[in-house]
Amino acid sequence: MADNKFSYSKSKQALEDIIARMQKEGIEIDESLKLHKDGLRVADELITYINKAEIRVSKLKTDWEKKVSS
Repeated sequence: MADNKFSYSKSKQALEDIIARMQKEGIEIDESLKLHKDGLRVADELITYINKAEIRVSKLKTDWEKKVSS
């Protein structure tokens, strides 16, 4: 059974690997297009994760500020 839990570091590494593969000389156009599509998907997952983390941090900060000012 596959583990579907998101890992920021694994996704970041996957994106770095995709970029490295795309930068190699002689890559076939079909492979380049596939890698580009995969890279966009992984980048979108990373952006979504970062945006959600930013919201959680902002909420924690607001909750803490309310608690401290009471």
